[in-house]
Amino acid sequence: MPSGLIKKIGLGAITAASALLLAEGLTRLYYQVSGAPLYVAFGSREGPYLRRWLEAHQTPAGSPRKSPRFFGNLGRFDQRLGWAPRPDLVKARTEHHPPVSTNSHGLRSLHEIPYAKPAGRQRIVTMGDSYTFGFGGEDEEIWPVVLDETLGGCEVVNLGVFAYGIDQQLLKLQDEGVKYSPDIVVVGLYEDTADWVLLSFRDFAKPRFQLVNDELQLSNVPVPSPAELLSRYQHRDPPSYAWHWLQQRFRRGSGTREVASSEHRATQQSLTRAIVRQMRREIGDCGAKMLVVFIPANLYTGDSAATIPLRDQLAAWSSELDYAFLDLQPAFVDFSTRELRTVFSDHFNPLGNALVARAVADKLAELGWVAPPGAAALAALETRLEQADSGQLSDLQTVTWQALTLQGQGRHSEAEPLFREALRLNPASPSLLLGLSDSLLARGEDQEAVSHLREAVRLDPEFLLARTNLGAALVRQGKHQAAAEQFQAALRLDPEIPESHFNLGLLFQMGGQLQQAVRHFDQVVRLQPDEFAAHYKLGQLMLRLDRPEEAVTHFEQAIQHNPTFAEAMQQLARIYATHQRPDMRDAAQAVRLARRACELTGQKNPVCLRTLAAAYAESGRFDQSRETVQTALQLARTSGRRPLVALLQADLALYQQGRPRRNGPPVP
Repeated sequence: MPSGLIKKIGLGAITAASALLLAEGLTRLYYQVSGAPLYVAFGSREGPYLRRWLEAHQTPAGSPRKSPRFFGNLGRFDQRLGWAPRPDLVKARTEHHPPVSTNSHGLRSLHEIPYAKPAGRQRIVTMGDSYTFGFGGEDEEIWPVVLDETLGGCEVVNLGVFAYGIDQQLLKLQDEGVKYSPDIVVVGLYEDTADWVLLSFRDFAKPRFQLVNDELQLSNVPVPSPAELLSRYQHRDPPSYAWHWLQQRFRRGSGTREVASSEHRATQQSLTRAIVRQMRREIGDCGAKMLVVFIPANLYTGDSAATIPLRDQLAAWSSELDYAFLDLQPAFVDFSTRELRTVFSDHFNPLGNALVARAVADKLAELGWVAPPGAAALAALETRLEQADSGQLSDLQTVTWQALTLQGQGRHSEAEPLFREALRLNPASPSLLLGLSDSLLARGEDQEAVSHLREAVRLDPEFLLARTNLGAALVRQGKHQAAAEQFQAALRLDPEIPESHFNLGLLFQMGGQLQQAVRHFDQVVRLQPDEFAAHYKLGQLMLRLDRPEEAVTHFEQAIQHNPTFAEAMQQLARIYATHQRPDMRDAAQAVRLARRACELTGQKNPVCLRTLAAAYAESGRFDQSRETVQTALQLARTSGRRPLVALLQADLALYQQGRPRRNGPPVP
């Protein structure tokens, strides 16, 4: 081998090794300086959650890092349930939440509740997670207590436990709930609860049900204690921090795709349904009625409220499984829209708790399961609501939730000062900077929004949403190169972000770099096969690259995933009507698609009408093509689209000669 070539190979190897060593050193420095955890919990498998927990509680040498605590010492280990509230707590404090009191059974209550039901009173047992247990409220403010006060003839027993999944709630019902001889069981199911049924470890080890031949089988019981887990598993630092960093991002992307997959959703849904069914059986066996209350994770409005999977499933199952159902979402949105106040402050704030109690009381009375609240009880409840509604917005969580509530309703001018107040209380919060920038962008104040997004990225270089939003804002300012740098930086953090691939595809398409644009839009449809806008863009690009068969495929996919996508129908109809290759033309399909596109655009889009005229001409129906072109010409002249007017006049001349149109230039 020539000596010169050997030197070049050696130099290349040294350069590559130096680059790898530099990347390793910088990655180690990043973890040391930022304090970021090595392991990030995500997805539907317990492994990442367990590794994150081990890292927090064990050194690489195997010695304890800190003693495991269950929710700030509010909880204790339980071999069957995973954890349970400690009994006899008196105003016990934990981070970010009001103080908590429990009775000798570990129930969130200021008094003892015997198993024997008092004579002459109905008993309501409430099941749920931290929203029912009452994080976010003082002992006297949580919704089960307010419900107890409102329904004077009933006694409410709160069996909610923080961070319980629906599987643990079923076990709690079997172990404790039935002992209280309930007449009614109210099950509060928080939106994210269904995600936990496939895990045997989340915050801590927990039980898990398996579905075998449509029957539930309990696994991971006895639940291993923290001490057992620390002795069984060993936290280890990765041999290469740089490689580990890349792996974490790849696994996070694959975990996100797994959670979004139809297989995951089907498994989760069938297991959740089986658990709800078993709850209904247990409740029916003790002679009680069951009300399922859906607790949303956000105040969804508009299109986002149309489909909420767990809510929709619970509503659908209610008739089949014979339970009553209450969706809190409409009541929350109605109140926050009317009063401009949020019901959340991390969990339910006092206002939210009072609203939930009123909604549940009204539902139970509507069902005829309880007597309607008396006048005095209703007056007391209204007083609670008024006092909570008139409270000042002062603490950080309440101000932040109020800002997010207003922002979700499109009230950006009212949300903006609240974000500024929250930033005064916590000036180094990337998420608050992002929130403020969203409202500023909505009001057209792009320059200030960009400055806040740049600060959010500076504070947290791995804040993906801030980077993608910054890129989008820079596009609006016409700074395409700077925008591309942000999208590319986001993809270095996580190569499988569809939004960043889509935005880069748009930038490359605008810059005439068609192959690069195709590469990014291909990634979008790989990650999100039903993303109709990416299919549409690929269809456009395939036409420009003279690959009409692939263009047809992508336009068809766009229409399949969005049956009202008029632009895609128009483009596909244009291929079928005007393509120079006879094998690509299909007059009947062209007419069908173009007619539908014109219907969807109210017969007011001259481009769609132009394509319909071409489809008629391809079918030999020149009278209709000339009439349609005349209509398109009138619309184009009215809207001042002179280049389009010229094209339509050329089309009309062809149709007057009895000739169909072939492949014209792009429509201006």
